[in-house]
Amino acid sequence: MKTTDISSPVAYATVPTPLTRFWRTFVPYQLLRFLVINVKMLRLIFKSHAPPPDTLPQKPRQ
Repeated sequence: MKTTDISSPVAYATVPTPLTRFWRTFVPYQLLRFLVINVKMLRLIFKSHAPPPDTLPQKPRQ
């Protein structure tokens, strides 16, 4: 077994498991994650573009 210097960047690198490599290269999973991330971004954008609550029409009081 080789000894490596603990301060070198290689000492902190992790090797992905076969399952991790599979999910990273599995195109249907990548498309699903892409859609999920885009839907989250769109929700955030639509919330930020909503008019402020004080400018919304209010119901008359009875």
